[in-house]
Amino acid sequence: MSSMHMYSTVTIFAPLDSPLRRLAAADAQHSLAMPVGVEKTWSLTLALRVTGTSPISALAFSLDGMCIACGSMDGAIQLRNTHTGTQMQALEGHTSTVRSVSFSPTGKELLSGSEDGTVYVHDVATEARLCSWVEDCGMVLSVAWSLDGILAASACERDSVRLWKVSSPEKTVVLRRAGRFQQVVFAPDGNLLSSSFAVCHVWDARSLNLNLDSDADMAPIWIQEHGATIAVVAVSPDSRLVACGLHGGPIVLSNKSDGRRVRSLPSQSQVMSLVFYPNNALAAAYNNVVFTLWDVSTGAELVKTISNEWANAAAFLSDRLLIAHAVGGQVQIRLCPSELEHDTSLLGQVIQRCRPSTTHWCSTADDRERRTLLRAVATSPTGKLVAAVYEDELRVYGASTGRCERVIRHLSTLAPMTTWSPTSNLLTCSGKGGVVRVWKADTGERVGTFTGHSGTGTTVVFAPDEQHILFGSFDGAIHRGRIRQSVDKTSSQVLFQSDGVHIIALALSPDGHWILSAATTGSPLADTAGADLLAIPSVTTSLDRSHKRRPRDRTRGLQ
Repeated sequence: MSSMHMYSTVTIFAPLDSPLRRLAAADAQHSLAMPVGVEKTWSLTLALRVTGTSPISALAFSLDGMCIACGSMDGAIQLRNTHTGTQMQALEGHTSTVRSVSFSPTGKELLSGSEDGTVYVHDVATEARLCSWVEDCGMVLSVAWSLDGILAASACERDSVRLWKVSSPEKTVVLRRAGRFQQVVFAPDGNLLSSSFAVCHVWDARSLNLNLDSDADMAPIWIQEHGATIAVVAVSPDSRLVACGLHGGPIVLSNKSDGRRVRSLPSQSQVMSLVFYPNNALAAAYNNVVFTLWDVSTGAELVKTISNEWANAAAFLSDRLLIAHAVGGQVQIRLCPSELEHDTSLLGQVIQRCRPSTTHWCSTADDRERRTLLRAVATSPTGKLVAAVYEDELRVYGASTGRCERVIRHLSTLAPMTTWSPTSNLLTCSGKGGVVRVWKADTGERVGTFTGHSGTGTTVVFAPDEQHILFGSFDGAIHRGRIRQSVDKTSSQVLFQSDGVHIIALALSPDGHWILSAATTGSPLADTAGADLLAIPSVTTSLDRSHKRRPRDRTRGLQ
């Protein structure tokens, strides 16, 4: 026998003096709690996410800092939002460990190399594979884009570096030297740097004839030998210095022009990532010392943070605000701790990129005294206003102050649909009897009242011009109503109707010419032969349906 349970929505039908009603009243939400203020200190962690069961083997930020690529040992690549950790895209194709990932300067493509010997160029937006190569020289250990986006390169474990023009990927030039190539990186001046065991090479990539698909008979500009295997290479923004991080050893700084050593920075742990900053500093990420900032001119250690976790991948954002640190299948994205301590000029960028958590919550006195239930909350697109829907009224609050700006009398449904217009000038909410009302946010003046649905309303959206609204219902209909006509109940135009279909979501294209709807149904869509339908589901057994539809007046869209 299963235990008895009850949805909280049924408690409002219980008598006022019943034990059930009194029990539920203690937990009922009567007021809108609104966060105000800022943190006393900045939290360095922006996102912490587990990407899967397979350990992360490669990390890279997009140049705008909005996305991070996480390559895994199972061959999968996930693209995640930098500030939330939310997965944006999933790229497939590799069958073994992804050793290196690199965004193009535009952020529209991602280059990846794997131990399965393949190199792929992915379209970030569509997840499509644009180009691919299968190396005949073993595992691909590193990939890189030139800063101007013209060239790309890959490093193979057996004696070769492959170089090609992005515009003509079918033609590649192979640079060969004895040894296992660990990494390739482009300098800002266009030179290509590669590491092979304990040797660093500098190549004049600009002088190569990249129109030939062959090996290049070319020697490096110079080579530099070290006492240990090179783990990672970085070049300063002015192309003057080269930093080579050695396995279990120091970071060696050299002049790029002739290979002359400048100084060595002592070993901290196994170095995994290096990046030069414009203010004569070098940041290093280690596997158990998360972050160290070095003064390049003096060799002094400026900042150091310690982690007890053994990391397997790390990456910096090129504008030095963010660092990603992976342990197993978990990636942590943090602000570099030096930013607020050593470079206050970047504080404005930090504030724009990071939304601080709140320090306290407030409710107005009249909210605390309210007796009706809070049924829905919606924040305006500008982020300045918050709409709170109660049983018998709608209130508009200032998001930063928590002050009630406006009270609108309105009898709502149990699950009201509440939506702001794109400019935050209008607000709509569903009411009892299938009525949908629209108000001006600044005055509370009602500018539209629409009827027509026979079932419960489920979704409502504004047209981009804010002259119309579209709303869907469990009755299978999509209605359109014109705003700023009579405020009395006005019938609306039916754009789509199908029996047995429950419309659950609507969306409009930015130009207002296309409608996308989603529905749940146990039977095939009706009216699928109509000329107004652009696309319909191909699998009729699915419970989740969607289709695109042209408005009847295609020349005017929703005007």
